[in-house]
Amino acid sequence: MADPVHIVIADENPVLVSSLAALLTDALALAPGDVSEVVPVAATQIADARPDLVILDPLLTETLSSLVADLRRSLPGVALVAYASRPTTELARYCLENGFRAFLPKTMTATSFLRAIRVVRDGGTFVHKSFVREMRDIDMAPGAGCVLSEREETTLRLVAMGYSNREIAARLNLSIKTVDTHRGRAMKKLAIETRPELVRVACARGWLF
Repeated sequence: MADPVHIVIADENPVLVSSLAALLTDALALAPGDVSEVVPVAATQIADARPDLVILDPLLTETLSSLVADLRRSLPGVALVAYASRPTTELARYCLENGFRAFLPKTMTATSFLRAIRVVRDGGTFVHKSFVREMRDIDMAPGAGCVLSEREETTLRLVAMGYSNREIAARLNLSIKTVDTHRGRAMKKLAIETRPELVRVACARGWLF
């Protein structure tokens, strides 16, 4: 069973926020108070709730970069989920490069939405399939033409999905040191150093689809 999680839903539409709160509380078997509602989007109110995971529409703030920076300062390690009313490939890329763990259009089904939130809750990254395809087609990610070994690709794919070295080692029946070696070699080949860069590569190569 996953560890308890506190979720904040921030949006300008109170009906949408309440509906999502009810959906998540029921589907994830959360306790009363595990989901907080913030209307409208406001960094201070979000931070005051001390969430582990924040769902927000990136288009409902004029200064998204400032909002993200404020949340990173006050909530280190918080998982950000973009739930976009007018999603575009450019917005998806911007959000992922700024540390969001998921990019979701508001038109997606409840089933897909819940699947995405579970992935993020468990430490992974989720991008809606339509944007994975588009980003894969046009993205000039670092190391786009680089060939990885099968083990290097498997390791880095699992890293992009949010697994720790220890979890990958157990999954692949390898030592943690070997996993770390595969991870380091793969990232060096791809010329990437940060998680946002890794997510870009994962999208470009179709690892998150």
